[in-house]
Amino acid sequence: MINSSLIKRIFAAALILAVMPVPSAFADTGGDIAPGSVTVNDLAVTPGLDESWVNILFLGVNSLEISASSRAGTMIICSVNKSTGAVKLTSLLGDTEAVIAGKGRRLSTAYAYGGAKLAVKAVNENFGMNITGYVVVDFTGFAHLVDKIGGIEADLTKEEAAAINRAVPDKSAALPENGGKKIHLNGAQTLAYARVSTGDGDLGRAGRQRNALNLLMAKLKTRGMLELLDLLFASMDVMQINLDVNTIMALGMRILLGEGLSGAGTFTLPVQGTYREERSNDGTMLRGVDFDANRRALYSFIYR
Repeated sequence: MINSSLIKRIFAAALILAVMPVPSAFADTGGDIAPGSVTVNDLAVTPGLDESWVNILFLGVNSLEISASSRAGTMIICSVNKSTGAVKLTSLLGDTEAVIAGKGRRLSTAYAYGGAKLAVKAVNENFGMNITGYVVVDFTGFAHLVDKIGGIEADLTKEEAAAINRAVPDKSAALPENGGKKIHLNGAQTLAYARVSTGDGDLGRAGRQRNALNLLMAKLKTRGMLELLDLLFASMDVMQINLDVNTIMALGMRILLGEGLSGAGTFTLPVQGTYREERSNDGTMLRGVDFDANRRALYSFIYR
């Protein structure tokens, strides 16, 4: 009999390579709660949502160990239709001010206060979701995985190229100053591409993350099964997963075989026009979010 733990890890690795959440810049927690001090007794699951869809939270973090510097720089709701295998991806902007542990805080800081469970609860409470499963990816190994597939080729603006060169001061691999079309990026440069700020804030980073995801997916599709399996197992040391075996058996083959991923729909929350953007010495914060409007928009994206 196949070991259930092995099934879980293979399934999670397949999801990670297919839905690879790429980290953005990390914001401060605010410091009024000790890291990891919030105990989560329930996940605040919203009842009555369409059960033909399974929603899973993907978290891209700078460390699996919770500390004062732990952040979920990337948060993606991966919605999978149990009947058709269709996949929909919703990026959550980490600078969103949301209610976490009774106070308005950056959504990205939930992981530092209470780990993946508090991040799940924050998403459920603020966006009206029914998430119980999560996958957490530590991106210290992300650059290595990108190098293993030979990097990616991306179109870069002058500003993006300059920001990547500053973040990766490797003169032997310096990018053209003016940017250009189909510029080769190694693992470290790909990571920087998804994290840098060029004055376009969280939305700009989210766009680069989606572009990096699409480029990675295109590269993975050119690889043979043996190489893909090697990549899957290389991913295991940089993740945590709590999905139960029944869920894995119900969804695993569709995801593992890639059905529905090539045409995955994408969405970003909060929706523009439903918040105000404020800048301070602490960075950008998306305040005054109309969460009712965003719940309606999210339900429309996933369930219609």
